[in-house]
Amino acid sequence: MERKSFIEELLGARWKIRTLKVIVSERQINISALAKISDSFFSSVVKYVEFLKKYNIVKEKKFGKIRIIVANESSDIFNLITKLIDKSEEIEKLKVMNENNLI
Repeated sequence: MERKSFIEELLGARWKIRTLKVIVSERQINISALAKISDSFFSSVVKYVEFLKKYNIVKEKKFGKIRIIVANESSDIFNLITKLIDKSEEIEKLKVMNENNLI
């Protein structure tokens, strides 16, 4: 079996992109809420968060059983992800405006 590249691991599924979008917009979120808002399985999000922590994209704070995922805004990778998401949202807005003949 072929090993996945970093970018495939990072963005290789729609639910991962949704999860990243939530982290970018919220900056700090409970892991259960992250799974719910991104419409992803809790166990998948837990594994994905471990991957993100490994690359210092997010950090985790624990308060008893509560796990808070915190965006690492000093991470170059996190900042690139943020720019990518912001640009993609701009493109989506332009696409909708164009479809509605507003531009």
